[in-house]
Amino acid sequence: MSSSPYTFSDSETIDNTNSTISESNTIIQNQRQQISSTRKNRSHTIFFFRVDGDFAYCKICESNFANTNKRAYGYSQKGGNTTNLIAHLRDKYNITKDNYSEYLDEHEEPITELANHPSTTCSPKRQELITRKVTAFIIKNVQPLFVLQNQAFQDLLLTCEPGYKIPYTAVTVHLTTDLWTSKSRHGYLGVTATWLTADFEFQEALLSCNHLPYPHTAFTVATDNGMNMVKAVRLLTENYLDQIQHQSCVAHTLQLSVMEGLKQCKAFHRRIKSLQTFFRLPKQAERLHSAQQQNFQINLSENEYMNPLEVLTDVKTRWNSTYLAWKRILELHNFMRNVSTDLLSKSD
Repeated sequence: MSSSPYTFSDSETIDNTNSTISESNTIIQNQRQQISSTRKNRSHTIFFFRVDGDFAYCKICESNFANTNKRAYGYSQKGGNTTNLIAHLRDKYNITKDNYSEYLDEHEEPITELANHPSTTCSPKRQELITRKVTAFIIKNVQPLFVLQNQAFQDLLLTCEPGYKIPYTAVTVHLTTDLWTSKSRHGYLGVTATWLTADFEFQEALLSCNHLPYPHTAFTVATDNGMNMVKAVRLLTENYLDQIQHQSCVAHTLQLSVMEGLKQCKAFHRRIKSLQTFFRLPKQAERLHSAQQQNFQINLSENEYMNPLEVLTDVKTRWNSTYLAWKRILELHNFMRNVSTDLLSKSD
């Protein structure tokens, strides 16, 4: 008895079923990848802010102010810039693009309780200690204050201390100075700084308050020797304050003397300039680095390491830059000779 043409064996049925499941899994994986890629291209602020017209309002702040007279601050959305929104979440709730998913529920809505009570906290004493260490790092290494806004630096701080609240870096700071007399009749000169935070909260700090001996009838203004600065102080003295005294900057006066002395050795100065220009070219700078590294491998042990030195250039307005640039030429003299010899030996 012949079988029906529409009848399939068990093995064929299982194969078809497995094929259908495999195709379904592939479709699901593709959909997840599309969703994931879409999320990566979006800012994490869209989950925490409600957009109303041209302004965005923090959902967490609105929840916190629900039973109060306060209102969440509206951030302008003109131009699509999210810098202020990112700073608000980071500074107020310690929410960043790396941990924001921890503050969302299954419906991708903010978890207000978790944002207001983070799992890790930093005590006020430790917060002050870390801030002092970061300040010392910035000052001693001459780092810009904007380093606090660097994402890699923030990740380093939050990895070491997850509960640390990174200080806000003001874009604009206003300085105010005032001369006042204490009850004991001593004169003091104070300097204060004022700025606004990301939430437009007023902040101020006292930078200096030093005793200013009597008399207070004259002030000295130090400038460089430029004719525009000299004339500006002269006009200020003649028309406004005759108590102002002008003092030429000692460093700039010394710079003029150094530049005048360099005129007596122009030929030597031109040779130094030629070396600086040549070895600051990218290709020659790499060759100079290689020559130094070969020397380090011979003279240094395995645990020792030294960074290759760069050729410095002098600046006309800084007398010590000429000294440092020429000193560096002397330090790299032997390596420069090695590179020159190697270049002369090559036929190309």
